[in-house]
Amino acid sequence: MFHEMTIKNKPDDEPIGFTVEGILGMAGGKSAVAKACGLTIQTVAKWKRRIPTQHVRTIAIMAGLPIEIVRPDMVRAKRYE
Repeated sequence: MFHEMTIKNKPDDEPIGFTVEGILGMAGGKSAVAKACGLTIQTVAKWKRRIPTQHVRTIAIMAGLPIEIVRPDMVRAKRYE
């Protein structure tokens, strides 16, 4: 039996949230992040669960967020200095 699938479009004013995808969006998108970090867009697109340690500071600045939001685990372990 065939079931029709509906794709829900996200409204422009819906909050992005603090997922990796949301943080990348706040930082200007995958393309801007890739360029700032010297990476390919494909590499950035693979970041599903967390932003790599070596790029956290750059992305936090781009997104206008504190490191505590971008990678809370790093702050607890004091690995951001």
